[in-house]
Amino acid sequence: MAERSIDGRAALTLARELRPDLVLLDYELPELDGLEVIAALRGDASTRGIPVLLNSAARLSMDEIRRADGFLSKPFTDGLLHAMIERVLDPSSSDPEQRS
Repeated sequence: MAERSIDGRAALTLARELRPDLVLLDYELPELDGLEVIAALRGDASTRGIPVLLNSAARLSMDEIRRADGFLSKPFTDGLLHAMIERVLDPSSSDPEQRS
C-alpha cells in the first residue's frame, strides 16, 4: 500500500496507524523534519522496528544519516531505490557470504 503524506506529522500518524514494512522518508518536510520523524518512530514501541530509508538532496552529517536504516541522496534511480529497499528489508541479501 502506497500512501503519500505532505508533512512529517502526517507521516508519523500514518506510520503509527498503518505500521508499514518500510518508510521512505524525505529529510526536508514541513512540521517535523525527517530526523524528528525518525526519533519519534524510534521512541514509540509500536513503530520502533519499522525500517526507515531517508532521502535528501541536502547535505547531512554521517551522524544524521546513521539514524536511518538506509540513505539515498537525491536524485536516485529506481534501480538504486529497489536495491536499498531489498537491503533494508533483507540485510542478508547484501552480504555476499550469506548468498547461495
